[in-house]
Amino acid sequence: MMFLKMIVSALTFYSVDSQMALIGGIQDSHGCVTDGGYQWCEHTQSCIRPWTTPCEEVVQAPIPPPVPGSAPSPAPLCSGILCMMYCEYGHELDDH
Repeated sequence: MMFLKMIVSALTFYSVDSQMALIGGIQDSHGCVTDGGYQWCEHTQSCIRPWTTPCEEVVQAPIPPPVPGSAPSPAPLCSGILCMMYCEYGHELDDH
């Protein structure tokens, strides 16, 4: 009798467990878990959460071509305050 109760209990748990849906199991066509908040970003070609990682293309401003016949401008020297510190054009020393 005890053995029969154990079998019925095991089958009941198996039946209930197999009918429960897993959380986080819904995926879109790209494999992004939609019920976890993920969505596909075409630009990065990856799944992102839009409130943590924006899906926007970073556009860099184009560098203008040099004007024909003009000499390149010299790189500015670091000021006295920036002496021995980082300068935009590299580390430069002066007399200060």
